[in-house]
Amino acid sequence: MSLPAEIAYLFRHAVVRDAAYDLQPPSSRASLHAMALQILEALAATMPAGTLDAWSEELADHARRAIESEGADREAILRQELEYLLRGAKHEAGLWHNERSVALRARIADHELADDAQRIRALLDNVETLMRSGSIHKTPALLDAVWELAQASGKPALVVMALAARAQGAAMQSRHEEVARLVEQGIAAALEIDDSETHGRLLVTLASDAQATGDWVKGEAAARRALELLAGTHHAASEARAHLYIGDACWEQGKLEEGVSEYREALKIYQAAGNLGGEASARDHLGSLLTELQRKDEAGQQHERAKEIYSDIGDTVGYGAAVSNIASLMEVDGQHAAARVHRLQALKNFRSAGATYMEGIALGNLGHLARLLGRLEEASRCFQKARDLLKRQGRVVEHAVFESGLGQLLLLTGFTDAAEANGRAASDELTRINVFHWREKYATMLLIRVAAERAVGGSSKALRDGEDLLRRMGDARKEIDGGLKSTYESAAKLMEEAGKPQPFIYCGHLPDELPAPLRVALLDRLEKADPAGWADLQQRPALLAALREGTEELAVPDWRNVGEA
Repeated sequence: MSLPAEIAYLFRHAVVRDAAYDLQPPSSRASLHAMALQILEALAATMPAGTLDAWSEELADHARRAIESEGADREAILRQELEYLLRGAKHEAGLWHNERSVALRARIADHELADDAQRIRALLDNVETLMRSGSIHKTPALLDAVWELAQASGKPALVVMALAARAQGAAMQSRHEEVARLVEQGIAAALEIDDSETHGRLLVTLASDAQATGDWVKGEAAARRALELLAGTHHAASEARAHLYIGDACWEQGKLEEGVSEYREALKIYQAAGNLGGEASARDHLGSLLTELQRKDEAGQQHERAKEIYSDIGDTVGYGAAVSNIASLMEVDGQHAAARVHRLQALKNFRSAGATYMEGIALGNLGHLARLLGRLEEASRCFQKARDLLKRQGRVVEHAVFESGLGQLLLLTGFTDAAEANGRAASDELTRINVFHWREKYATMLLIRVAAERAVGGSSKALRDGEDLLRRMGDARKEIDGGLKSTYESAAKLMEEAGKPQPFIYCGHLPDELPAPLRVALLDRLEKADPAGWADLQQRPALLAALREGTEELAVPDWRNVGEA
C-alpha cells in the first residue's frame, strides 16, 4: 500500500521529530517545554480575549513538563500549572466539555500546591458533573474523599460544605434515612458558623428528598424556607432548584398556574446565570405542565429547545427526559406509534446512563402507551417492572401511580378482584403521605371503575361505594385548585351510566374511553382466552357493536408480545 507523497512526508517528519525529542536528556526536554510555555503565553497576549483560557490545558501540560528544566523555580512553575488547570477546568466546564473538565479537576484535586478548599471544590464540581451526565455510580468515592479532606482540614466551613454534598449524593441515590441524618447534621453545623447559603442548599436537598418520597407539603415548605435563606447569597443554581421544587409541589397538589409561575422564575434565573443544563431542566418542567394545561404549542417549543441544549452539553439523562416529554406531547395529539419510538429511545438513554429511577418512570410510561396500542402483555410487563424498580428506589408516589396503572389493565382483562386490590393498596399509600391529588386521579379513579363494573353485575353496594368515592373526589377537587376537573367529569359520567338499568359499560370503562386498537386487542383476547366472557358479551349486542365501531380496518394488535423493554 502506497501513501500520497504529502502524507508520507508528514509522517516521516513526525517520526523524526518525536525521535529527536525522545533522544534529548530529560533536562533538555524540560527546557523545550519551558520555551514552548513562554512562546504560547506571549502569543496568546497578542490574540483575542479568551485565547489563554482556551489554551490553558496545553499550557498546564507544558508547565508540568518544564519543572526539571535547568535553573527552573520549581514552586513557581507548579503555581503556573495550578493556575492553568483552574482556568482550563472553568473554561471546559463553560463549554460543557464534561470529560475534559472532569479530568482537569482531578488533576487539581491531586496537585501538591492546591489548598483544601481548591481540592474540595474540584471534587464537588466533578460530583455535580457526573451526576448531571448520569454517572452517579462514580460519585461515592469522590464524596468520601471530600469528607476525608474536610475533616482533616479542621475547618468548619469545609465540613459543612462536605455534609451538604454528601446529603445531595444520598438524595440522588434515594437513601432517605441517610439524607435526613446528614441534613440535620449539616444544618446544625451551618447554624454554628452562620452559613445561611449552605443552610439553604441543605433545605433544597431536603425538599428534593421529601418530594421523592411523595411528601409534597414538606418539600414545598423546605424549598420556600430555602429561598428565604438564599436571598442575597448569589447562589443562583440552588435558588432556581428551589423554585423548581416549589413548582413540582404546586403541580402535584393541583395548583397548576402557580406551578407555571415557579417554573418560569427558575428558567429566568438559570438563563441569567448562563446555566445551560439548568435552563434545559426548567424548560422541560415548564413544557410538561403546559401539556397538562393543554397549551401544546408552547409545550412543544420548550421540550424541543431542552432537547437541543441537552444534546449540545452531552447530558444523556436530560436528553432522555426531553425525548420522553416530547413522547407525552405526541400521545396527547394521538401520534401513538411515533410516541412509542420516542419512549423506547428514552428508556435506552436512561439505561445507558444507569439512571434507575428514570428507567422506572420510562417503563411505566411505556406501559401506559402499550395499553393504548393494545399491546396488553407488553403493558403488563412494563407496569410490573416499573412498579418493582420504583419500590426499590423508595419512590412512593410513582410506585402507587403505576400500581394503579397495572390495576386498570387487570380490570380491562377481567381480573376485577386483583384490580381492586391494586387500587386500594395505591390509595392507602398515597393517603398515608397526604398526596390527595394523585390518589384521586389514579387510585380513586381505578376504584370507581371497579365499582362501576360491579354495578353492571347488579351490586347495589358497589354502586353506593362508587358514589361515595365520587363525592370524595369532588371534595378533593374543590380543595386542590380544580386540577382534577377532567378526571372528576369522567368519573361522574361513568357513575351516571352505572346507575342505569342496562349500563353501557365494559370492564369499568365507557366504550368511547377506549382507543380503537385497545378495543380490538381486548375483543380478540376475550374471544380466544375467555370463552365464557366472550359468550356473555355476545348477549349484549349493542355494547359489542359499540366496541367494534371504527375498528373494521384495523389489524389485531400483537397483544401477546411482551415487547423490547
